[in-house]
Amino acid sequence: MTKDIVGIDAIRGPGHDVNPNKTQPESWRLAIAVAIGCGLVGLALRYVAREHATDDAIQHLIPWYVFARDHGVAGLAEAFTNYTPFYSYLLLIAARFDWLGEPLSLVKAISAVFELGCAITVAQIVWRATKLPLRASLAFCAVWLAPTVIFNGAVWAESDSIWTYFTLVSIALFMRDRNGVASFAMAFSVKAQGVFLGPFVLGMILRRRIHPAWLATVPGIYVVLAIPVLVAGRSLASVFAVYLDQAHTFNRLTMNAANIWVLAGGLPYAIGVAVGMVL
Repeated sequence: MTKDIVGIDAIRGPGHDVNPNKTQPESWRLAIAVAIGCGLVGLALRYVAREHATDDAIQHLIPWYVFARDHGVAGLAEAFTNYTPFYSYLLLIAARFDWLGEPLSLVKAISAVFELGCAITVAQIVWRATKLPLRASLAFCAVWLAPTVIFNGAVWAESDSIWTYFTLVSIALFMRDRNGVASFAMAFSVKAQGVFLGPFVLGMILRRRIHPAWLATVPGIYVVLAIPVLVAGRSLASVFAVYLDQAHTFNRLTMNAANIWVLAGGLPYAIGVAVGMVL
């Protein structure tokens, strides 16, 4: 047996130890150093892009922030954004730090916080799957420094990191044999795109990991999150018709997206929507 161990060790080479615990401190130090380095680079990139303003930011995001700052909690009675109530709450929180910077920078800071949350959650997912600190650290870097993430939040001031964060938390919970439906419901209550995780949740139901009754959590959490704006005086119609109104914002089958609708050419929008719903 001793000869076999020695033989295997010789094949692996001097850099591989039979006892992995001996190399763990070095692995952790490297992982932490990589994560800190990537974290600082990501912060620097976001700082450089803090003043870049798109038309969407100028016409919508900045005025929304200014309204939240000037009206405070009383402003919840008005539909001053075309997003769900949760984003209005985030703007009110950001407005509390108005002295720290310009409105656009603070709007982008909201996205940056959730981008960091996404990176940490992905690192946790990879750590749970591999138990390798360096891989988890690299996963953190891959999300925190991803060009799509940088552009969406730091450059364009969009908020897709918010609902993405809750979908990732949902997956992480299911990986730990815990119920992630509530987090999925949160994602959908932030933005309709949260429904992209729907097939995964359906899979959990089909595998009997969760009871179908838990799907009631999806509208339930939306209602709970809407309570503050309803109490403030906002109408039921404006609160619960947000996604319906968004669906009528653009009448195009594709907006430069690399999907099947690019091939549809001049297909009328109404027909394309009907075909898409059937598919």
